[in-house]
Amino acid sequence: MDYGKQKGAGPDGGDRRIQIVNLCFHAEAVEAGEMTTPHETLEMGFFAADALPEPFVPIHAIRIEDGLAKRAEAAIR
Repeated sequence: MDYGKQKGAGPDGGDRRIQIVNLCFHAEAVEAGEMTTPHETLEMGFFAADALPEPFVPIHAIRIEDGLAKRAEAAIR
């Protein structure tokens, strides 16, 4: 599937190009408390980088590698 094009989705019935943007942020807890999630989240947990659960979405591996690199600048892909 080409996520960059929607067939017949344009205002005139023609094809329409779309762009998916995903932003990931480094965050740290500022106080203790219970984690909460939105209703669409089925499960959550903390994992060591070398012990991630399977199956794993391949693009997430790239995001984790970027995070572990501890660069000051943004990783734009």
